[in-house]
Amino acid sequence: MLALCGATWYGLGMLSVIIPTHNNEFALARCLAALVPGAVDGVVSEVIVADRRSDDGTTTVADAAGCRLISLDEPRDERIAAALAAVERGRWILVLEPTVALEPGWQREVSAFVDAAERAG
Repeated sequence: MLALCGATWYGLGMLSVIIPTHNNEFALARCLAALVPGAVDGVVSEVIVADRRSDDGTTTVADAAGCRLISLDEPRDERIAAALAAVERGRWILVLEPTVALEPGWQREVSAFVDAAERAG
């Protein structure tokens, strides 16, 4: 496991992103916007929002962005576990806090990291 800037990597490549949320409407919108270049470049294959039954617009933002939504009234770790079980596409998983906005070019660094890690076995 490797943790960088609020993100936790689990090596399981395409990338599945899991974002645990609870009333994070505006932060989620910024976080998802930062993921768009990764989706365009083929690095991000799916985004799963693991929400704790938010009562703001968090689920609307997730739906509008095309994310898969898991809504459970459970603690963060249990919502992440449920999202991990629901992963369909990624061989690599990024658990990303909704308050994190990745820097421009992040997808190139991730792609290089995944390529190197998979070559090394």
